[in-house]
Amino acid sequence: MSFRKMTSAAAAKVVLQSKDLVQQVTMYQPGCPKHMRCFRALRRPSLTCQDDVHAAFAMIATVLSSWLKEYGIDRLPSLYACMGHMRGVVLVHAVYSGRVDLIHVVSLREYDDDPPLLDIAAAGGHVAMLTHLLQHASNTVATPFAMDVAASMGRVDIVEFLLTHRPQDDSFHESAISISIVHGHISILQFFHDRQVDGVFTPDMMDLAATHGHVHVLEFLHRHRPSLRMSMRAMESAAAGGHFAAVRFLHHHYDDHHLPCGPNVMDAAAIGGHLDIVRFLHLNRPEGCTRLAMNAAATRGDLNMVTWLHVHRPEGGTTSAMDGAATCGHLKVVKFLHTHRSEGCTSAAFWGAVKHNHVEVVEWLLTHKRQWCDPVDVVVALQRWPLTKGWLVKRSVVN
Repeated sequence: MSFRKMTSAAAAKVVLQSKDLVQQVTMYQPGCPKHMRCFRALRRPSLTCQDDVHAAFAMIATVLSSWLKEYGIDRLPSLYACMGHMRGVVLVHAVYSGRVDLIHVVSLREYDDDPPLLDIAAAGGHVAMLTHLLQHASNTVATPFAMDVAASMGRVDIVEFLLTHRPQDDSFHESAISISIVHGHISILQFFHDRQVDGVFTPDMMDLAATHGHVHVLEFLHRHRPSLRMSMRAMESAAAGGHFAAVRFLHHHYDDHHLPCGPNVMDAAAIGGHLDIVRFLHLNRPEGCTRLAMNAAATRGDLNMVTWLHVHRPEGGTTSAMDGAATCGHLKVVKFLHTHRSEGCTSAAFWGAVKHNHVEVVEWLLTHKRQWCDPVDVVVALQRWPLTKGWLVKRSVVN
């Protein structure tokens, strides 16, 4: 049957049943096809934070991969015609995912290198993609981000590739080493150590390793970079983070000259609730702690720590201990301090308990620490925090 002899209805049916003809017709219609609307909010990720980069590309992959699976690469030109910004989005997704087949659909010459493609390939962990980009996108550059993100993943192969093809100054090397220490990647440290680059290992790297509790990194630096000295922050940060193995290593392998240490170390361990470290420091080091240790432990409600400090340490605490415990509602700690310690509290204990509606603590203070609960304070407290009024009236504290 020829089109000339067709009825209008029959001709329309033929057109609508032809995928190619329908696509040609819809090209002249305004608006966005329904299956492309999911791309409206997608944009190229910003490479400002390493931790966010992988999540950003994962979101793009979730949307784009399912679309490509259903519609295929051949539909990409239609997508670009409808949404021009998707050229860049598809390209960075292809680079991050290592998909050279997708790159051929977008001209590399049209990309403005924002964010840099070499940085994206490094973040994706694809040496083959890095090689492809150097061959076909000579205008792209690698920023310090590329080296840093490779170091954060422990990818020696990418670090070596970047150093070979995009040499950078030692400050970039230092940054990469520091990041690898934070993540505990010995392989990166070994790589830079073997290159015998001077000046890229700095004393603060010992502090970093201790702060993150990476004993294997401390062992490496101690063995291969014995001249590195650390600050007081090393021991304090390890204690604060509860990194017992790191504290023990530093104590056994460094003398007082190379390991500055003060009472703030035991304070930090007590504040963090790390009783095992507090005990170790008590038995093995002479610095002791300050009254901050008991004050902070009481405020946190750590009765075990408060009890241990009371029994084994002479420093004690101040009125801030019971004030803090009462304010935070730790009645057991308040009772312990009242029974075993002589520091007492101030009116801040009552005010704090009332403000945070710790009714049981208020009741106990009115019974055992009435001298700190002035009637005027009670009236003013009721005006500001009426939630406790019912209890106070019931106990005949006020009318």
